Amino acid sequence: MSVSAQGVMTVAEKAEAVIHDTFATKGDGFAFDLPKAMLVGINVTPTGEVKVQPEVASHGDIYQLIDSVDKFTVQGFDALGLVTCGWAAPISHDSDEMTAPSEHAERRRVRLFACVCRQGMASVLRFQDDAENPVSDEGQASGPLADALQHLLD
Repeated sequence: MSVSAQGVMTVAEKAEAVIHDTFATKGDGFAFDLPKAMLVGINVTPTGEVKVQPEVASHGDIYQLIDSVDKFTVQGFDALGLVTCGWAAPISHDSDEMTAPSEHAERRRVRLFACVCRQGMASVLRFQDDAENPVSDEGQASGPLADALQHLLD
């Protein structure tokens, strides 16, 4: 079975669940405070099982991680997953001043899992204070990070 047979979102959700379960064994502090962004490889077996190859590469800077990945290293995977943690906060449109998410009064710790394959992209967010309710997004990613991830497969 391939990614396209299951759908990018389904593969992303299954792979993120594997990552979540793996991180949960290391404790909440690790699961939402990774020291580096990680790239993982994802394969879909003929029976539809999603297998995750942990930490194909890692780096403290997400864009340097993507730039450092050798095309040969990732060519054997059906999809790639990027895992990173940070702060999320509501964006206020009432003010011209932007508050950094890490300094915002309503900040929340978040882990992003972005999945990219030739069929498209999908992402799954998990908030530390509501870890059992992931938030999924298929195909809506845009911007420099989405472009950089898609470039890995060129």
